[in-house]
Amino acid sequence: MPADGEQAHVKPHRDPLVMRRTEFPVMPVVPRPMPRPPEFGALSPSDARPAVVRRRLPEILAGFRNQQMRLQIGNRLVCVTRGSGQVCFPFEHPVLLISTSVRDYAEWPDTLEEEYLPAVALAQDRQWLDRMILVRDGALARVLAAKSEAPFALLWDAEGMSVLDVADGGVLDHFEVVARELTYRCCPLIADAAPGDRCRMYGGGSVSRAILAAGYWLDRRYVFLEELGCDEACSEASVRAQPSIPTRYYTWLTERQIADQWEGIVTTVIND
Repeated sequence: MPADGEQAHVKPHRDPLVMRRTEFPVMPVVPRPMPRPPEFGALSPSDARPAVVRRRLPEILAGFRNQQMRLQIGNRLVCVTRGSGQVCFPFEHPVLLISTSVRDYAEWPDTLEEEYLPAVALAQDRQWLDRMILVRDGALARVLAAKSEAPFALLWDAEGMSVLDVADGGVLDHFEVVARELTYRCCPLIADAAPGDRCRMYGGGSVSRAILAAGYWLDRRYVFLEELGCDEACSEASVRAQPSIPTRYYTWLTERQIADQWEGIVTTVIND
């Protein structure tokens, strides 16, 4: 502890983020004219113990184009999606978004010398969620991306977003994006959720396969609610010790796919 009258030395971040004053348009909040019964929401590809395979490049690029990315900027929750319109880029410089959930649902990094903001990318089909870190683009950011073991990173600037090959920095895809303030968080398990939509549990019972299916559903619900939140009344979830869900880069084969092809399988996830 510093002595009285002394100030503690705070090590400055390398490549600090510089924000610009930005007024974000608000995402519309439109309830359904008639309430919809609760539904399961997105389900895992397999009810059995999954075989995990690498996704193909076109599928990964489509995931970047169609994802919904959320991050906290000041006191506003901002949602970034592909689209054209009012440009609301909230930084004075380009930023790089780096995956932390490459093979598994990983923890946030403990320490980084670079200043960063946490961001969460959500698949359009709700099959995966990717924890990402947003850092100021530059040489240090590119080194950090290489250490992440993710093959691709996302460059965001006033012109839109570009998917970069981490190995050589080449641009594989580019698209315009819109950033809007999110004032109501609908159920993250339901792809087309509107205010008032609720999820209901899948699986369960006394049959081993149904119990396993329920476990995967509870894993997904816990992860999605933990990272994205939900403003519906049913938004509490039991803590899952080691949640298992597909990721941006790795998916699960269905039982039929497991029977038809084993090429590309890298591991089998076992939940005891």
